[in-house]
Amino acid sequence: MKSASRLVLAALLLPLSAMARETAPLTIDQLPEKAAAAIKAATAGAKEIKLKKEKEDGVDAIEAKWMVDGHQHEVTVTPEGKVLSVEEMIALKSAPEGVQAAVKKAAGDKEVTEVEKAIADGVTTYEAVIETKDGEVELKLDAAGKEIAREEEDDDEDEKDDAK
Repeated sequence: MKSASRLVLAALLLPLSAMARETAPLTIDQLPEKAAAAIKAATAGAKEIKLKKEKEDGVDAIEAKWMVDGHQHEVTVTPEGKVLSVEEMIALKSAPEGVQAAVKKAAGDKEVTEVEKAIADGVTTYEAVIETKDGEVELKLDAAGKEIAREEEDDDEDEKDDAK
């Protein structure tokens, strides 16, 4: 009977130990050498870097996030050190004129809460989040200000999701 109890206890604890490994903070010393080098190059001068493993379009990757002058930065690299994407939160006035004009036109009198510059596969895009009375609108634009995608999220949907 004791062995059955131990088996049940072990079965219950195994998922918990796996979750503990997943949530433990990742350090630069735990990364493959080439990934660590790429992240160190991208984050030069950053004091606090948050790292996590993830899948980016089905590819194993490491994401690094850090702050510079109050702006969040992010780089995603493969274990081999290939940079997959670089992202930076920016002020709207730092975006190209075409992007600024498109965001202002889409926002009208609504508040633009975030603007992000992203570079992936050598292509620069911009994402802007606009607060509306019903929720948020996220615009994805090319560097000239042409709309690539638009997502609208209703506050009611968030409340439905929270209730589940």
